[in-house]
Amino acid sequence: MSPLSCLGKGESAVISGYDLNSGPEPTLQRLVELGFMLNEEVRVVGRAWSGSPIIVELLGSSFALGQEEASRIFVKVLSHEP
Repeated sequence: MSPLSCLGKGESAVISGYDLNSGPEPTLQRLVELGFMLNEEVRVVGRAWSGSPIIVELLGSSFALGQEEASRIFVKVLSHEP
């Protein structure tokens, strides 16, 4: 398991857990409300040159996540597209 924040552009993964011990609880609750649920597939489609935000596709929508938000979502990497 790796944090979503560690994935590179083109990598796909399945959400496998959350960091429940850092950051405000409303942030994690909001991510779940947006669809960042266990076993959902996400794909990194881009990053700012500084690394944050990270742009991901989930359930047919694109989201920009800050480094802190993305580091609270743990994933299992599936593939990497060139």
